[in-house]
Amino acid sequence: MSGRNFADKLLNLIHNLPHFDFRFNRLRHDTPFDIDPNGEYMQSLVVFCAFGLALALLFLLATVIVWVAQCCFAHRSNGPQRNSRKRIDRLSLALFIVSILCFSLMGACLFGNEIFNKSVQSSLDGLGHLNDGLRRAAIQTQKLNHSQWQLSEHVDELTILIERKSRAHKNINQTQIREADALLTELSDKIDELKQQLTRTSIILFDTHFLDNTKRNAERIEFERWLLCLILQLIMCAVLFAGVIAFCRQSRKGAIIFSGLGLVIFLVSWLLFSAVFPLTVSHADFCSDGRTFLRSRLNDELLDLTNFYSECAPDEGLPPSIPLTLLSQLAKDQAGAEQRLGTLLARMFEKEKEIEKKENDKAFDSILQLTQSEIISSSKHLGALHFALQCGQLHKDVFTLRVGMCRYAFLGSVLISAGLFLLGLTLFVLLLLVAKSWYMFSRLPNDYLEVGEEDQFSPRIHDTMPDNIYDTNLFNPRARQHLSGGVDGGNNSDRMPTQNGGQQQPLLLGERQSWQQQMMTHNAAIASAPPATIGTSGGTLRGTLTRNGGLRVHSANYQQMNGASGGGAVYGRFQEYGDA
Repeated sequence: MSGRNFADKLLNLIHNLPHFDFRFNRLRHDTPFDIDPNGEYMQSLVVFCAFGLALALLFLLATVIVWVAQCCFAHRSNGPQRNSRKRIDRLSLALFIVSILCFSLMGACLFGNEIFNKSVQSSLDGLGHLNDGLRRAAIQTQKLNHSQWQLSEHVDELTILIERKSRAHKNINQTQIREADALLTELSDKIDELKQQLTRTSIILFDTHFLDNTKRNAERIEFERWLLCLILQLIMCAVLFAGVIAFCRQSRKGAIIFSGLGLVIFLVSWLLFSAVFPLTVSHADFCSDGRTFLRSRLNDELLDLTNFYSECAPDEGLPPSIPLTLLSQLAKDQAGAEQRLGTLLARMFEKEKEIEKKENDKAFDSILQLTQSEIISSSKHLGALHFALQCGQLHKDVFTLRVGMCRYAFLGSVLISAGLFLLGLTLFVLLLLVAKSWYMFSRLPNDYLEVGEEDQFSPRIHDTMPDNIYDTNLFNPRARQHLSGGVDGGNNSDRMPTQNGGQQQPLLLGERQSWQQQMMTHNAAIASAPPATIGTSGGTLRGTLTRNGGLRVHSANYQQMNGASGGGAVYGRFQEYGDA
């Protein structure tokens, strides 16, 4: 009951929204629901649509202004706090939270879409069952009308037979003839009146073309609407999911791509809202004051019939808009008149001769049997008509039609409209936040890396870096001085300073220590010598230092390199070549 009251209050609230035409004149409150393209009501729906589009343009303009400002003033602040890790993490968290909120609103829209679809489908099923029930009742009406036509023909045959017998036999009681004629006239009048009521009932029951067309078109339109809304929402969810991945990875490229795609889904959400919100308003207007519109498409009796089925109790009885009680009374009067007529005809010819009596009885009995058969058939069809139109047969279908369309489907429509409106606002906030990530997520010139306590390059361990790390400072003049013995003549090439100012043990000990010292001394000498042309006794020797510290030599007759005699040892990583 509370859900019904809430739906009714919400329905009245949206129905009472002010409606304006193109001249911004407010429409009267009693302006009926109508689908005339040139009517004032359709103009008010267009104004509601324009209101949604105006909001979309306003937020789009604000987004563009913020983006332009972000591009223009992004490099004004280059301090250390601009792209600090805490700020980046807070921005990523904010983007993630807003994205989750967007996902929730999209889920609400999808849920409302499903509610609306299921409710409309149940309403269309109820409408289909109502059409089937009315069609069955119309078929019984046709059968009953056909029986009345057959009964009318039999009454005419009896009238002709009685007139012929009355002229042939002058001794027949004229009073009985007048009584028979009166009974035949009464029976014929009852038949004519019953046929008139059946014709009226047939007009009521067969006027369901609008309901049939509505069901057929509504099924197609609802399927297309549901599919379109579902596809658009899924596309928006996919784009937003890609944006969440980019936010979690703190990717500048992903943030920029999402900015473009996010702007697209932002516009799609507002366009959907601009289309759904006027439909929600028209939905509320139809459910609150759609009787005038329905009266222009349906007859008043059929509309009263559907209202009766929606409000009646299952055991209440028959609808008053169809004269079923009168039909039953007329059928009962027909049966009584037929019985009295048969009794009277039996008395009229009891004084005739035996042969004539048998012939007359045979004729009258045959016609009376046919008349009784049609009256019984009419009673059966009338009973089937009563059963097809009683409240218990169609109450559930009409109640489902009305509740599904004007309660649950309306709540689904409101949920879609509210979800799209809040989604548009949330996407607007998301686009403003994502603009800040364009430069905060950018790769810095020197990336900050967390180093471990064991790293020898960490300044937390070594206050003074070693002079020679993997021969990287081999050709540094200060390193050569250090390797050649330093200022005091001592050779410190086998020592490395430590953090506390002491000396570290040499890397190579024992027999290979002298080899290391010779290699360092020789390398320092080679490095200090200019790359000049080396003279030889047999030709010219040109040497070039290679990338890895060696010497590439080109000579036709190599004898001497760097003062060493032919066949002398080459130290370090220098390489000797004969012919190039």
